[in-house]
Amino acid sequence: MSTPEDCPQGNVPPPPADGGPAGGYPQPGPPGAAGEPYGAYFTYFHSTPAGQTVGNRVMGIRIVDSGTGYHLDYVRALLRWLMSYVSGIALLIGYLWMLWDPYNQTWHDKVANSYVVKASHHPPPADFGKPASST
Repeated sequence: MSTPEDCPQGNVPPPPADGGPAGGYPQPGPPGAAGEPYGAYFTYFHSTPAGQTVGNRVMGIRIVDSGTGYHLDYVRALLRWLMSYVSGIALLIGYLWMLWDPYNQTWHDKVANSYVVKASHHPPPADFGKPASST
């Protein structure tokens, strides 16, 4: 436990001696091992023909390629997920960008060349969660 004398900045505790995150709170950074299950989840579901995760399905939205209107391929779905970290780290500006963008795209949509659309206006062509065929 730190005493006020140990805290020259006021009541902020000094960084731990072992070099870990200050105060034990996670620090922003690359996704790392903890983010890999999320990356696999979003990459898989956004690259299925339905182009939607379970949460997207509940919200009635899906992710589509901005050029073709079809689902994203695995590489672009992964790129979109990785860029979503950058969108969040930059004070959420990447997420808020859609509010003034003429195409309502976030930074990760722009990088992946994708749109978020209403599933009721653009219904998915296949059953939910089924992988894309490799034909």
